[in-house]
Amino acid sequence: MATNTCPNLLIILCFSFLAFLLPCSGQEKIEDAKIKGMFVLGSSLVDNGNNNFLQVSMAKADYSPYGIDFPLGPSGRFTYGKNMIDLLGDQLKLSFLYSSCHQPLDKRD
Repeated sequence: MATNTCPNLLIILCFSFLAFLLPCSGQEKIEDAKIKGMFVLGSSLVDNGNNNFLQVSMAKADYSPYGIDFPLGPSGRFTYGKNMIDLLGDQLKLSFLYSSCHQPLDKRD
């Protein structure tokens, strides 16, 4: 007589998942967190692009209306304002860095 092990395996996986989640219950408030910065790797949701320093590109975003919501004006990012990661940094009270909006340090020819 064969038994179906799929429901048993599912129950074990659920309890294992809950056991790993308990230490991450999020009991601390965001205001009390000691977060100093973020390093984000992602897709177009977090990278709005900046090709101002590519010699062959005709598409630029370093003029109005791009960047009208930034304090320094047009930034070269293909967006009017902040993206999801910028807003998350605001919620975590991180300072906003404009380094991705300026000329890169790499001076290759």
